[in-house]
This record gives sequence, structure tokens and C-alpha cells, in this order.
Amino acid sequence: MPAGFQRFTEGAVSFVYPAGWREERRPGAVASSLVGLSPPGSPPEPSGAGPLVIFGRFQVSAAVEPSKSFDDHSFEQTGVYGRRLTGQEDVDVEGAEAARRFEYEYQDRERRTSMRKLDLVVIGPDRRTLYNLVAQAPAGEADKLEPAIESFRLEG
Repeated sequence: MPAGFQRFTEGAVSFVYPAGWREERRPGAVASSLVGLSPPGSPPEPSGAGPLVIFGRFQVSAAVEPSKSFDDHSFEQTGVYGRRLTGQEDVDVEGAEAARRFEYEYQDRERRTSMRKLDLVVIGPDRRTLYNLVAQAPAGEADKLEPAIESFRLEG
């Protein structure tokens, strides 16, 4: 584990995030599990303008086709939210059927801050469970959150 990080574990999922960050579970959300991780002293509901890690697990009723799922995700981020896709690649995630890493840039208009979003979309081995791990921060700080994305694992 990288220095200055701690491990998050929920069921078969594990990844690391900066030590000392606050964990906020969000019941009743669209996801079957949604957890926000943010620095101490940040607003209770993360604004999206500061450093932030979000984990979501989603159950779907029918098995998904990886390439369609990845295309849909990219369209939502670029077409709906107006983020600029700066990179994407298929990655190996231990225990997953398929996974793709996306990188986006966008302008937080309220705070006039350039943001960078690292986005990992993972399809579980049953093809009915989708995982999404997001690490976003002001552009100059986003590399510090890289270990969260790189450490994501499905076990068992």
C-alpha cells in the first residue's frame, strides 16, 4: 500500500484512498452502494470542485455487453455532462470480466477551476454487477489520486 493511503473494503471490492479522508455512505441512491471519500474539512456534500473519490456498485437485471456499457458511460460523461475525454484504455482488474479507464477534463464553472477526472468502470464476473470508481481533483492535484484507480480489485 502506498504511504499516506488506507484501504477501503466492501464485500469483494478493495482499493486505497488518502489516509484520514472522511467516508460518507449515501443510502437510497441509484446505486446499490454509493460511498463518497473526501478530505477532512471539505463540505458534507462534495461539490466536485475539490479532491474526491467516489465508489459505486450497480446491479442490473440483464447481463451487459462490455463495449456497449463502456460506450454508454463515455457518452454520458461527454454528451450529458460536457466533459472532454482525454484518454481511455482497457485495463486488467483482478477478478473482473472487463474494465476500462477513462480520463476527462472539465471546468468547474462555479469555482473557475480546471478539473481532471479519473474514471474506472468495471464489469463484474457475473456481468450483472457494475462498479465505478471515480477520483477527481483540480488538474494539478489529480495525479495524487492515481493509486485509488490503480489499486482497485475484486476478490473472491
